[in-house]
Amino acid sequence: MRRVSNDVPVPAPPPRPPKQEGMPQSVKGMRDIIADRFALHAYIEEVAKNAMRAYQFTEIDVPVVEATRLYQRGSGETTDIVTKELYAFETRGGDKVSLRPEFTPGIARAYVERGMSRMGLPQRVFTAGPLFRHDKPQAGRYRQFTQVDAEIIGGTSDPVYDAQTVAAFYRVFATLKVPVTLEINSIGDRVCRPGYRKLLVAYYEEHRKQLCEDCTRRLETNPLRLLDCKEPGCKKLRENAPKMLDKLCSPCSAHFTEVMEYLEELGIPCSLNPYLVRGLDYYNRTVFEFVHEIGSLAGGGRYDYLLETLGSRPTPAVGAALGVDRIADALGDRYQIPGKKPKAVFVAHAGEKAKKCALALSETLISAGIPVRDALAKDSLKAQLKTADKDGLPLALIVGQKEAFDKSAIIREVRTGLQESFPISRIVEEVKRRLKDSRE
Repeated sequence: MRRVSNDVPVPAPPPRPPKQEGMPQSVKGMRDIIADRFALHAYIEEVAKNAMRAYQFTEIDVPVVEATRLYQRGSGETTDIVTKELYAFETRGGDKVSLRPEFTPGIARAYVERGMSRMGLPQRVFTAGPLFRHDKPQAGRYRQFTQVDAEIIGGTSDPVYDAQTVAAFYRVFATLKVPVTLEINSIGDRVCRPGYRKLLVAYYEEHRKQLCEDCTRRLETNPLRLLDCKEPGCKKLRENAPKMLDKLCSPCSAHFTEVMEYLEELGIPCSLNPYLVRGLDYYNRTVFEFVHEIGSLAGGGRYDYLLETLGSRPTPAVGAALGVDRIADALGDRYQIPGKKPKAVFVAHAGEKAKKCALALSETLISAGIPVRDALAKDSLKAQLKTADKDGLPLALIVGQKEAFDKSAIIREVRTGLQESFPISRIVEEVKRRLKDSRE
């Protein structure tokens, strides 16, 4: 990826229940996603996937485990991902592998290894799934998290691809109604960045004693990351630091100007952020982030040198990723997923023989596309109907001993208590009619 910024805290998750003696617990920094939270995550993923499909991206899947050297060469040996956060281990066969901390290097490897350039250029692909970083766990930051990632690889470095990538992710936030600010910058290329790097190093060398420990290290290994530091003292220093936008070469300046013009044509508002550099070594020219009050929810940029770094020929590329967990935090637990879910009906029974008939009735309804809820393990009809009322279901279908013998069922309006008996042969038709009426 695309690292999702973590500088602004989000509301803490609910506390865990007390540990049970001898009961295994989830691993530190990992978590379970259940019930309504799972539904929210799934909805965010589906909105993102639909947006990518609308922009001609096709789905791809890459392994969760890759050779460690892929990330060392791709993400960058001096990046925090590689130096601090990589889940790296050795297999029984002696191979050095890592859990994927981001998608881009794996997709770049697949592009070369599978000969995807022969399938037509550019290749527009997207994927979604879990990523892993051994980061310090806290609210809004997890060691296993989910991203949706999209890449445009090959063809030309036309700035229209930068704009289309931004547009695809902008549409996700527009659909979800998440208020974000698009921050954008250019970090130049191999021609103009070395000169800017020297100016940046010279400036910070004069203030070395004021730098935090991480920035003192970055001054030697990755000076551009000095601009990304969130420590108050370092943020103050960067205000007077030289800006990359003032040092762009003519081609980089023209490229960035075109990107901005395309975004204006698309009606996508953005804000110039001269300190935006992103946290990975492979970026060049355009970089961007979608920022919410809790932090960065998505980000990406152009990376024309990544495939060359991995041993392939120079290949232009641009991409981005969004953090599903972070977007879910931004939406909050009270977020109502739009669209009406198919209404379910409740099936209840009274008696052992009726229980078997109720089970068969449930299967008939499910086969007809009608969602079913039940509490067949409860013997008390009253207890079963309490469950139907608690779930807010409009209809309950009751099978008693008489109904089991007559091959019929009672349709009960849960809210009013009104009920009527129908033969099993007419139940599906009648239930569909009543569910339709209750929606209108």
